[in-house]
Order: sequence, then C-alpha cells, then structure tokens
Amino acid sequence: MLWWLRVNIAFGINTPIPVNILCWNIPPDLLGRFVTVLEERGVPLAQHSYYKKWLRYYVDLCDKYRLEATSSKSQAQFLDKLREKKQTDWQIKQAAHAVSLYWTFRGR
Repeated sequence: MLWWLRVNIAFGINTPIPVNILCWNIPPDLLGRFVTVLEERGVPLAQHSYYKKWLRYYVDLCDKYRLEATSSKSQAQFLDKLREKKQTDWQIKQAAHAVSLYWTFRGR
C-alpha cells in the first residue's frame, strides 16, 4: 500500500486516499496531538483527512530528504514540491496551514 501512495505522490495523482493508509509511519501519539490541534483550531471534521494527508506527505518529504521538520526551509521545499506536482493554490494553502498547525506542538 505504501508503494501505491508513493506512486500517487510521484505522479501527482490527485485522488482521495483512505485514512488508514495516510497515517502509516506517523506515530499514533503524534497523530493524536495533531487531531487535537485541528479540533482546537476549528478545522472542520470533513477536512481532517486532507490535513492528515498533508502532514503525512510533509513528514515523508522531510524523512526522504533528511530535512528538519520544524524548519521553515523544509516547509518551503514541501510547498515547492506541491507546486511542481501541479497542486492547486487552495491545496497548497491548506497544506501550508497543516504544516503550521503541526509546528504548534512540535516546537518550531
């Protein structure tokens, strides 16, 4: 399943991905804290799966390129990668918001 996710990312396929796949390699405690932040900040429940997707992609990019996940440079590289993959402006904005929410408890 992870292979399928990486293929989708690599080719910029913009399809919904089941939440159980999205959360691979994200420790449950980290994911739980992220969901808590989403709830506290009023992110609609219907958007939580997308925010989790962006977090998963961000963590994966940081891991793949050995970037510090709390660095603004890593966020810039992540957003550049999304632009390269032809993500829409609103998706890039949502992804940037997801990363900023992640930073609220990861100690930017």
